[in-house]
Order: sequence, then structure tokens, then C-alpha cells
Amino acid sequence: MQKIKAYKMKETIVNLQIFGGLILAIISLVSFLVTAEPTFLAPLVISASFLVMGLINKSRENIKIYEDHLEMKFAPASPLHLIRYEDLIRLEDKGKNQKRLYFLSEGKEKKILIPLSQHPKEDMDEFVNFLEEKIQSKKSN
Repeated sequence: MQKIKAYKMKETIVNLQIFGGLILAIISLVSFLVTAEPTFLAPLVISASFLVMGLINKSRENIKIYEDHLEMKFAPASPLHLIRYEDLIRLEDKGKNQKRLYFLSEGKEKKILIPLSQHPKEDMDEFVNFLEEKIQSKKSN
């Protein structure tokens, strides 16, 4: 099935993960070399995880829109949500930078939190409008 549209994370967030990981790695490595204390190796592992996450997120598409469904996966370790448009129920505000999407899955109502601040505002405005249109078209049928 052909993808219609896809959304990626903000470049600033991805760059923050990458550069934050690099800076923390340099500080940890220098601290370890100066003091020879193994306590500075733990931040080195943390910085490596920031770096890996940033590199993964740089090319990863968090939201993919297809003809009859959408896919959402907001973090590499989070589950993949496959949601058919016919299963959409409602979309609610959950604070300033989040929306909560309700949908049916295996006959049960489920919900997922959509973090709007991770993506460019224009993209999320477009995505939210798209979801609202799909929900409205379902209600009118």
C-alpha cells in the first residue's frame, strides 16, 4: 500500500538529542581521563543512548498516512499503532501540546496520546485537521 503522507520529528529536537549526546560524551570522557574514576562511565552510556536515539529519529517517520489507515509510532521502543479510519471515534485536547485520539481496536475503545510539540506546528495542524475530517465524515455516514 502506498503512503500518502508522512510526518517526522522537529529537526531541533533531533539535533538536541544528537548534540546533547555528543557534549555529554565529551564531558564524561574528559572527566574519566582526568580523574580515572569509573563513575564517569555511566554518563558515557547515557550519552551514547541520546546519540543513538537522535540518529534513529533523524530519518524515522513517526506518523504515516495511507488510503484506509494510519500508522503512529512516537518512539523507537513504543508500540506501532495501526488505526483504520473507520475505527476513529473522537479527538480531544489533552493540554496545550497534546491530543488524545480514541479509536476501536478488537471491539474495544482504546486511546493514544499524540504529542504535538514533537513535530512542526504546521504539520500537526494539518494532521489534526485530517483526523477531524475523517471523524466528521464517519459521523455523517
